[in-house]
Amino acid sequence: IGKATQEWAAYNAELAKQDQITKVTTGLEGPDANRMTDAARAMADVYKVDFRQAIDAANTLMTQFGKTGDEAIQLLRDGMQGMVMGDGQKLLNMIKQYAPAFRDAGISASQLVAIIQNSEGGIFTDQNMNAIVMGIKNIRLMTNSTREALAKLGIDGQKMSEQLNNGTMTIFEALKQVTSAIQGVDSSSQAAGEVMQQVFGRQGAMAGTKLGEAIATLNTNLEETKKQTGELGEANDELYQSYTELNTAIREAFGYDGWEEMAKGIK
Repeated sequence: IGKATQEWAAYNAELAKQDQITKVTTGLEGPDANRMTDAARAMADVYKVDFRQAIDAANTLMTQFGKTGDEAIQLLRDGMQGMVMGDGQKLLNMIKQYAPAFRDAGISASQLVAIIQNSEGGIFTDQNMNAIVMGIKNIRLMTNSTREALAKLGIDGQKMSEQLNNGTMTIFEALKQVTSAIQGVDSSSQAAGEVMQQVFGRQGAMAGTKLGEAIATLNTNLEETKKQTGELGEANDELYQSYTELNTAIREAFGYDGWEEMAKGIK
């Protein structure tokens, strides 16, 4: 009995700590907070990610994209399924790093997660993410030098800025227009190089027209990209679901709330 009591006490101490992290980080309370804690615990066990980082990433999706706690956790779940095993922490880090810039570019939360999954293979790399962030910044600023560089490819920078301001074009759509124009000319031309440098910065210039190809081939459909890990990804997702349900059941039976209810019944 003594060992069982010690294990129960240790479990509840850890659970109470994690519940507090969830509540303080996200502002959630009651069952909403409990569901997020149980899910994040399962995520940490199955995908070997840090519990607190999972809560931080969920909170980023909530604050940046207006998601509920349950919606944020579902996005992380779908995200984990489509990542190579061991890359779950990369997903969490990239969500926190890139969410503000990609939200400003008109990208939804599910599209951001799908784009991150694109970086798991093919021609879209982590460096492309940084180049896109730089492109978002420069298109939004639209300096005279950027406008002049775009003009050499037949793009009216002033008109693009007006469309961005009145909402008829998103920044991501603007980036695709720029990369399409670059692909339409000789990749070694001065005009193409100048635009890559002015819009996408040093990393974009180094990537060259491959960056345009990467952006053009991006799959932003999360329902499709999460399946790229095949049967292994599906098996891990099923394991995650089982762990989540187990965490909830153990909480209800042996968690500090459940224990108090049990104690009342004994009395």
